[in-house]
Amino acid sequence: MSAVSLPSPPRGLALAFGWQRVTFTLLFSFLWGALFGLGWTSGWWSAVVRFVTVVLVAGTIGTFLDWRAHAQQAAPPVVASADRVARLDRALEEYVKDNRVAGVVAL
Repeated sequence: MSAVSLPSPPRGLALAFGWQRVTFTLLFSFLWGALFGLGWTSGWWSAVVRFVTVVLVAGTIGTFLDWRAHAQQAAPPVVASADRVARLDRALEEYVKDNRVAGVVAL
């Protein structure tokens, strides 16, 4: 029996601009633009174009702003135990005492 690898789920821009999301956005904005455009003097098509443009631009900006928020929360803080920090401190002090290094700075 051979192993079948399943495709990985979309991430990043592929998820943000997937065909289902873009299709829904275009249809939604087209319908609202057509409804609002019925009363416009410049015609319903003008309203549709404006609605679609505004929704796509707002969605793109919203996607990138959301990414920045996730990127800032993505990396959990690194916490070192007191034992490891003490061992590291002792080892670095020994290196300096034995003249293996001229000096050490650890952050």
